[in-house]
Amino acid sequence: MGTHGGIASVTTDDGLVWDAPDMGEWEFDAAHQTRPGTATMEVIAPHTSEGFRRAFARYGLPMSHMEIRLVNGWAYLSMFVHGAPRKPGKPPPDTVLKAMFAIMPSAYRRRKIARLAVAEGRAMLDVRRWDSERTAWIERCLAHEGDVETLDDDALAERICATSDLFVDGAGLHFELLGPAVLVGEYLLATRAWGIPDELAAKASFFGVRSTVEAQTRLDRIAEELGTARYDSLESAREHSNAARRAIDDYLLHHGGWSLGDDLTSITLGERPDQLMRSIRDHCDSGGTEQGEAIAHAIERAREMVPDGEVHRFESMRHDAQLAYASLDDNSGLLWAWPAGLCRRAQREAGRRLVERGVLAAVDDVFVLAPAEIADFVLGRTPVADHDVNARVELQARRAAASAPAWLGAPASPPPDPSVFPEPVDRLVAAFLTFMSAKFGEPDSGQIGIGTEPVEGRAIVARSAHEALDRLEPGDILVTNATNPAYNVVLSLVGGLVTSTGGINGHSAIVARELGIPTVIGMSDAFDEINDGDRIVVDPAAATVRVVQPA
Repeated sequence: MGTHGGIASVTTDDGLVWDAPDMGEWEFDAAHQTRPGTATMEVIAPHTSEGFRRAFARYGLPMSHMEIRLVNGWAYLSMFVHGAPRKPGKPPPDTVLKAMFAIMPSAYRRRKIARLAVAEGRAMLDVRRWDSERTAWIERCLAHEGDVETLDDDALAERICATSDLFVDGAGLHFELLGPAVLVGEYLLATRAWGIPDELAAKASFFGVRSTVEAQTRLDRIAEELGTARYDSLESAREHSNAARRAIDDYLLHHGGWSLGDDLTSITLGERPDQLMRSIRDHCDSGGTEQGEAIAHAIERAREMVPDGEVHRFESMRHDAQLAYASLDDNSGLLWAWPAGLCRRAQREAGRRLVERGVLAAVDDVFVLAPAEIADFVLGRTPVADHDVNARVELQARRAAASAPAWLGAPASPPPDPSVFPEPVDRLVAAFLTFMSAKFGEPDSGQIGIGTEPVEGRAIVARSAHEALDRLEPGDILVTNATNPAYNVVLSLVGGLVTSTGGINGHSAIVARELGIPTVIGMSDAFDEINDGDRIVVDPAAATVRVVQPA
């Protein structure tokens, strides 16, 4: 490790230079990326930071914002402290943070905002805000659905820009609506104080995500229309009846365009009709999944562990945490996964046309171009020279093969002790940090099991869902990095799930509970210990995974 222009710099064996974006701590985002970001993600990243900034300011938190920067295409994260200058080394120590909040006028204003946020129940107001804006957002996404192949060049260029704007707005709003996370964090802190195990607390509260319920309801409708009939292709199933065609088309319209990852390089379910057909057949055969009885049982078990005088508080906090988590997970799919899929569809159609015109060598090379550049190329302009496009493609391939450093700048340091901040800032910080650790897990925190019964099956090892789609069969165990809401129809196929990252209230854990999938979360060495095709046993009760028959 060295310095470049006063900023910490790392040169890896492949010759790539990794400059820290500034003098602070920058941690590799292992939870959201399996390949370097597209040029579109370079456009999106600043708007995610602005979303964080608006959320933290709205709740009076001492953090200014979470900054996301791409270094050699890979995302790195850094937390900025409100009012603190960026200096080499670690963030301000707790004693300095305490003094800053005592003497800085802007910090005093932050505390007043925090008091108001608590007094007016701002977190629940943000839950209701999403409820009120949700339908309009869905209509906005639906306006960009439909075939892009039939658009002329002018209309396609307009679609590329419009879907990019949609993604920008969705990404910013998703992080702006992060405030309800404090309700989830406060609930977990309380249930831990009452001695309720995290998994039981999660089972009792983290369910009912509307987009997940809607997807399952639409699959139920397809199963009802098909009855006992089974088809090998989606087109054959659509010919079963007019009602079946409408049900399938409705599912594809509302869910088929979602990205199965966090960037445009991840495919959408609509690009794999054979996979959707397998999911439909499996859903028809299984009769769907109903977890209502298990949830009710978990609520009753958790309630029995609460002191008599705290039962009403438990019920209130559990209710609010359920609504908050459901809102957060719901908007992550609608505000991120759907716009990303719509951007992908428009940009790949542009890529296809540019290959025909000799501008690009391959359709997916279009992702090295920013949306405005793609639109210009479609309209016959030349915003980037051919040799520059080729150089970008070659560089992206080098980046994809690189081993990104785990951190840049100063090594990661633990977050501040919430107790250094005045009331109620301390409560909000503690709740937010608890939510984050429960969602993404903590280093060396161990594995988490979801479910009670072990399952044995063939391991399908894939860094992302789309890598497994062509091979996944009912009963297989998916071994992956993490999941997002667009995975849900894929997960309806699996017999078990293993992820290398995540926590008790991450998407993988939530959907595992809702679909009744035996799961182990946070097996950090999963990709080292499990090979594709191995026969493995997932034991959620023991939170273990073992290979019983190597491939």
